[in-house]
Parts: sequence; structure tokens; C-alpha cells
Amino acid sequence: MLIEVGVRQRGILFEFKNAVEEIVQNVATILTTARGSCPLYREFGIGVEELDAPQNIAQARLTAEIARQIGLYEPRATLKKIKYGGGIDNLSVIVEVGRADD
Repeated sequence: MLIEVGVRQRGILFEFKNAVEEIVQNVATILTTARGSCPLYREFGIGVEELDAPQNIAQARLTAEIARQIGLYEPRATLKKIKYGGGIDNLSVIVEVGRADD
């Protein structure tokens, strides 16, 4: 099963219908949290220093960072693909993940 997760901010769910909803929310939280912004959990999130690099370098660094963060903080998800869109001023990211137990 492939799940697409975008970085658009969504509401936070406290009751999940299934594990997929929880995984999607956790991956979205990882993608939208700047590393260092979470007190007592400073390594959580995506580093923003990658965003100042040229686009092709930023994409390569973000790909590695996203893979590392999902592997560390949401082990139930397996990274399948990262799609980049937008232009120079508005890079957008869509991450496809699968369930690790599938």
C-alpha cells in the first residue's frame, strides 16, 4: 500500500480510524517540523539549512534528510519515493511511503 503525504498543514487528529491515518499524520509532522524547534527533542524534524543551497543540491540533501528522519521517528513507514515540484521560490515536496509490515 502506497500513501502520499504532502507538507500542507492539516488538522491534528487525536483519534485514528486506523494505523494508516496515524502514520500519515506522523510523517506529515516530521516533514513540517524544523529541526531544533521542538524543545527537549532537538534532532526531530527537517533541517532548514538545506534550503539555502541551489535547488538540485537542496533536493539531494532533503531526500537524504527525509529518509533519515522517517527511518528514525516513524519505523512503521517505509520511504518509497519523494517528488519535488514548484519553482525556485516555492519548492513543494510529496513523499510516498508504504507500511513497513506490508
